[in-house]
Amino acid sequence: MLSVASLLGSLLSRSSGGPTAKIGSFQWVHTSYNKPGLLLEMVQSVIPPITFISHKGLAGRIAVIGGSKEYTGAPYFAAISALKVGADLSHVFCTEGASTVIKSYSPELIVHPILESKFAVHETSEWLERMHAVVLGPGLGRDPVVCLDTAKSILEEVKKKNLPLVVDADGLFLVTEYPDLIKSYGKAILTPNIVEFGRLYEKTMGEKPKPEEPVLAVKVLSRALGNVTIVKKGPNDIISDGENGRFKVKCYHSKERIKTTMNNSSVTKQEQRTFLRERFLRLLSHLSGQDAKIKMHERTSVSCVLGQVDIDIHHVQVSDLTTPMGNIPNAVLRMSDVISIEVPDLNTSNR
Repeated sequence: MLSVASLLGSLLSRSSGGPTAKIGSFQWVHTSYNKPGLLLEMVQSVIPPITFISHKGLAGRIAVIGGSKEYTGAPYFAAISALKVGADLSHVFCTEGASTVIKSYSPELIVHPILESKFAVHETSEWLERMHAVVLGPGLGRDPVVCLDTAKSILEEVKKKNLPLVVDADGLFLVTEYPDLIKSYGKAILTPNIVEFGRLYEKTMGEKPKPEEPVLAVKVLSRALGNVTIVKKGPNDIISDGENGRFKVKCYHSKERIKTTMNNSSVTKQEQRTFLRERFLRLLSHLSGQDAKIKMHERTSVSCVLGQVDIDIHHVQVSDLTTPMGNIPNAVLRMSDVISIEVPDLNTSNR
């Protein structure tokens, strides 16, 4: 399934007209895309190159409009994915209740908690002057004021500034309510799943799409909306602008990708590492409550009662910690400081 990040790359190629613009010239007619190498080549073609003559911001400034008290993950993943494929700056415009949570996910994101402000549209519009592409909808929620009023006005501002736009999630709810908002806007990409596509199709066409003709349904809806690009997500993504570029993208299960890109020896080693890590975590969980002697770096030895270990095996909680400096009732030890853990008697009952 295509990600918001890959779509942003395509959008940036459209707006820049630079060397990556070739992705927009591909012509496909009911083509099944099932070669991982070819897909990888397409993705690589839209990732901005790193050069010594570039400065921060030239490789892409992205605005994500979304994020509410209930939904903070979606705007984070949209924004951070853009950074991971080469964009320089990712801005998230969200509600006050989502701001602190999204900021805590990553210090790389620039977060604006303004969507509930009465000046939200004006403030967002000023920032849009600096953006190269916009994602509208992830985690937006369906609050009548934020989604149907504020987001609607922001979408109008995006169109006025002629910015490339990805509409996803609750942004598609907005478009379903007001299909004319997006009609004939050639720089828009809609990314509905099968349910969202069905709602938008029924609202626009007055009937449900025919499941036996999925490619035709995407093409018909795209034409009805003025040839905006639609990416219908599913086991096979279907993409069309109503005229050109209608094709199906076959998505590989993660296990299939591993088998395609790694030899059997590497797969076996990975499976072994996974197995050993799971067994190690299970062992540590059973040691909770046991007396232990721990050898640490700097020739230090301590004794304690073991507690829980975090899932990444970075820290271990202990109690009754006896050190050369004295006793500590409760503490957290870094596993990177630990050389060995000795449990004298595993049969000792837990405290």
